[in-house]
Order: sequence, then C-alpha cells, then structure tokens
Amino acid sequence: MNSIFNTKYKFYIKAVIILIVIAAVSSLYYRYYTCNNFKVVVADKIYRSGQPEMSQLAEWIDKYKLKTVVDLRGPTAPQAEDEAKVCDGKNINILYVKLNAYKKIPSDRLVELLDVIDSIEMPVLLHCNHGVDRSGTASALASWLLGFDTYTEAKKQSFVMPGPWKNRNGTGQHISNIFADYEEYCDKTSHNIDDRIYFEEWARRIYHPDYFYVGYKAKEVIYTEPGGMSEFQVKVTNLSDETIPAGDTDRRFRLFTRIKESNEILEPREKYSTCTLLKSEDLEPGESVNVCHTIQVPDEPGNYEFYIDMLEKEDHSFARQGSPEFEGTLVVLPDKEIYQRYRLSNLENGVSKNVVVQKAQMP
Repeated sequence: MNSIFNTKYKFYIKAVIILIVIAAVSSLYYRYYTCNNFKVVVADKIYRSGQPEMSQLAEWIDKYKLKTVVDLRGPTAPQAEDEAKVCDGKNINILYVKLNAYKKIPSDRLVELLDVIDSIEMPVLLHCNHGVDRSGTASALASWLLGFDTYTEAKKQSFVMPGPWKNRNGTGQHISNIFADYEEYCDKTSHNIDDRIYFEEWARRIYHPDYFYVGYKAKEVIYTEPGGMSEFQVKVTNLSDETIPAGDTDRRFRLFTRIKESNEILEPREKYSTCTLLKSEDLEPGESVNVCHTIQVPDEPGNYEFYIDMLEKEDHSFARQGSPEFEGTLVVLPDKEIYQRYRLSNLENGVSKNVVVQKAQMP
C-alpha cells in the first residue's frame, strides 16, 4: 500500500516540477530571449526592437542609417534620458508615445501614435521594453499605414505567443486588440479592412475603448429673445458601466450645442457652437450632475432645433460612440416685450424630456 502511495506521490511531484520548469523556461524565453530582439519590419525603412543598450543603439543608428527612434515607453522610462543623449549625439530624432501593453490603447494615445507614424522620418526604429507587445502593434500600424504592407500582412507583426504574459492583468485586454476592434467595425459597416483612410477616420473619430454612454434631461422647448445668451439646466447621467474621468482636467469633458434652422445647419460661427465644461469631478456609473448650460441665441426670430452632445477634449463626440444627442427646440421670439409675456405666463418652462439610452452598437 505504501509502495503504491509513494509511486503516486512521486508521480505528482515530478509532474509539478515539470510544469514549473516549463513555466520558468517560457517566462525566461519571453522576458530575456525577446529582450533587445531586433527585427526588420520593412528593409531600409522600419525596424523594431526591445530596449537596446546604449552601445547597441549607437551601432544600429550607424548600421541602418536611422533617422528616427520612437520610444513606446514614454519620456520618463528607465534609460530614456541616456537614449536621448545618444540620439542627440548622432543628430537624429527621438519621439515618445507612452503605451501600455496590457490594456487597449486609449483613444488619445492612438491618435498620438498615428500622428507620429504620419510624420516620422525613415528609417525608423520602434522599440518598447521587450520588443514584443507595443513595438509589434506599432510596427504593424506603421508598415500598413505607410503603404509598405497590406493590412493582413502587416498585422502579423502584432502577433504575441499565447500565454499568461498576454493577459497579465486578468482582463483579457492587450494592446493588439485594436485590430480586432477595427475588424469588428468593418464587418458591421461592410467595409474593406485594407482602406487606410477609413482606418484613420475610425481611429480619430469613432474608436473609444471605454464607450461612455450618457443620458440628458432638459427643457424640450426654450423661449428666448433674439441675440444675447440663454441659460438652462441640463442633467447629465452616466449610463455606462465605467467612470467618466471628468476630474482629469486634461481630458476636458464638455457639453456641446449645435443649432439648426429649416433643416440647414447654420454657418459654423462660434456663437452658434457653444461648449460648457462638466464639473471637475469624476462621474461614477449611475451618477448625475446638473450643468448650467449657456448658448448664444441667433439674431433672427424663429424656431430652431438644437442638439446637445458631450465631447471629450476637442472633438471626440459621445454621439459618434452610440450615445444619442438631446434634441430640443429654441423659440426665438420677435422682441423683448413678447418674451416677457411668455415669461409671465410661465410658457418658457417648456416640457422636460428624458433621453433613455440603451447600450448600442457602434454606428
């Protein structure tokens, strides 16, 4: 009996040891064998690697006649200062885009990466820490968007061997997911994935990995006099499962109003396109905030349709991500006397309208 028990015990011990060895070897392969790995993406044009030693970097600059180095770890990463000195000494450009391998690329960082790709002077070296995740995705985008490879061929650069290193934070997110998101969008819109202009439009205007959804409650009809400013309350509710980081002032979440007349968008003069900043605090899922929104009223009397949307930074529209705009009517009365009569009779209160938003597919 003891002999059988000992045999089984030894078997399990050996199995555990083998698994540990396999895991250790795999980890060493990923962390060390791939570290500093240098690969040619497009000969004489695009190269990728992990973090090079400074002597290696100087050698690569001379050997491959590099004009630009793009550090995908950002300007504060270890060795970034030394790297900048080497590039400065060799009189070549060094650019930075801070990316995270284990989450989807934020929309603003994707735009930043595309701007770098659009403007880089080649030959260029794209590098991260191990030369796998970030440099793989960036070099795939570069080789495709700069016209050297088809989408399918370029995408191969982003491949990462399956393993726990690809899901380090347990969320299933990885920087290379950008390609699956784009392909899903093209499938929904029946569009050719190889259309580079279409990808740029998607990346800059539609893509948003968090997909914030909001609902609005405000007056459906607003009465006012010509010209001047009109104030009204807008209740904004976060209907998503994610926190809206309005406390991050760099992201500038704002309400944006555009005005229509007779089914024609008025000329894009600033006075008809008004923005109001959201409060400088994060908006948690289900939480609401009341915003005093001010719009510039057209000079001519008449009925105008107005639409309220939320923007992140300058032009990242929530409506483009599936969050319906609030629709209302602005009634501009002929003169102040008539407007005062409406006020006295409380007609300016209008009708409250609550937009109920369901999580929709990307438009």
